[in-house]
Amino acid sequence: TQFYEALTATVAGLRQRGKRTVILGKTPRIEKVDRECARKLLKVPFLRCRDRAVAVRENDYEINERLRHYAEQEDGGGYFDVRNLLCPGGRCSPYYGNRLVYFDGGHLSTVGSRVLGRAVVETNAVPEFFR
Repeated sequence: TQFYEALTATVAGLRQRGKRTVILGKTPRIEKVDRECARKLLKVPFLRCRDRAVAVRENDYEINERLRHYAEQEDGGGYFDVRNLLCPGGRCSPYYGNRLVYFDGGHLSTVGSRVLGRAVVETNAVPEFFR
C-alpha cells in the first residue's frame, strides 16, 4: 500500500532527525453525515439528526492495526486514535455530546478536533507519550 510505505518513510526520516512522532489512527467512516441537519430542524422539528448518521463499530481498520504495530515497534513515538470517544457501546456517531464533530463522512472538522481534544484531556485519556 502506497500510503503505508509513504508514511513509514516519512516517520523514519523525521526520527532520523531526532523528532518524536505520533501516528493518528483513521477515524471511523460514517456515511450520511449531514452538516445542515441542525438548520433543517427549524423547518422539520421531528428530524432526528443524531440517529441519521450512525455506523456500527467494526473491528479496528486493518490500517489502524498496522499503524499501531509500527508505532509500538519504533522508539520515539506513539499511536493514538479517538475511536473510543466516537464509538461508545459499539456504535459510532459523528456527534460527541451535542456537537457535530465531523466535517464529512471520514474527516473531523476543526471544531470537532478541538472538542475531542478537550474530551481527551477532561477524561484523563491523554496518552503517556503526550505528557
